[in-house]
Amino acid sequence: MNKQGMIQRTLLAMAVAAALGVSAPALADVKEAEPVDGNDTFNCAQTLEVGAGGIVTILGRIGNGGSPDVDYYCFERDPANPDLSVDIDTNEFADGLDSVLHLFNPAGTMVLMSRNAPPEAGSDPVPNSNPPMSRDSFIKYSINAPGVWKVAVTREGTFLTHQGAFLQKAGSTSGRYKLIVSGLKSSMVGMNIDIKPGSNELAPINPKSKGVVPVALLSNADFDPFKVDVASLRFGRMGSEASYARCSKEGADLNGDGKPDRVCHFYNEKAGFRRGDSVGKVTGTFDGGKAFEGHGDLKVVPEDHED
Repeated sequence: MNKQGMIQRTLLAMAVAAALGVSAPALADVKEAEPVDGNDTFNCAQTLEVGAGGIVTILGRIGNGGSPDVDYYCFERDPANPDLSVDIDTNEFADGLDSVLHLFNPAGTMVLMSRNAPPEAGSDPVPNSNPPMSRDSFIKYSINAPGVWKVAVTREGTFLTHQGAFLQKAGSTSGRYKLIVSGLKSSMVGMNIDIKPGSNELAPINPKSKGVVPVALLSNADFDPFKVDVASLRFGRMGSEASYARCSKEGADLNGDGKPDRVCHFYNEKAGFRRGDSVGKVTGTFDGGKAFEGHGDLKVVPEDHED
């Protein structure tokens, strides 16, 4: 996203917010979900599960029923990174949704709205708009208060005000969208893994090979692999594959940082790697229920190649 586009988007959002009586804001490895609607009520049932890095990607859908559909998503700010960005993309689905984003602070005040952002390459333009506008929206905001914040997705013509009350119920577009939120408080402890440790080359993976893949869980200041609940371990192309076989009970310093690392083994065929994959992901819990995730590089070799 270029700087000019970001400034244009912000000015547009501020103008809309001012028209609705909202104060102007202070400027300031993706987790994917299956296509689902967000919470339909202002009081979200739970906050977003955010992956390491403070980024979450959600696939959602605005329906076209009799009452305007509103999807709410709740999250906590990252105290170390107050700059929040919320980006919504619809062009890859070609459903025709003309999206609107609303941002609410922990008190329920609607602090910013974004609609019809300037078009980018591949975005879905609004017909006959002058100046040119797209059906996508974007928010950049410096979060200035702790607590649970909310993002609401609606369609063009459906606008919200404080506490999620409807300011206007209109519009007819519907369809799927991708919501990308960054700058969040991560619910995951980040760590690193070394797939097939002992070599400086990328780990070759043959998806059809039998047997197991050794994966080193590398220690860091926040993660102790010997406190892992092995029953929770998942490893594969998405990090949700039930491929666990076993873990070593003893450790060794595999990356030279002075901390003992632990090698676990996962069933190769259950890891689900496909041609073109270049990253493996491990997830699980440790130390009484803390969630963690880590990524490691690999290369998928032809299925007739023996690794």
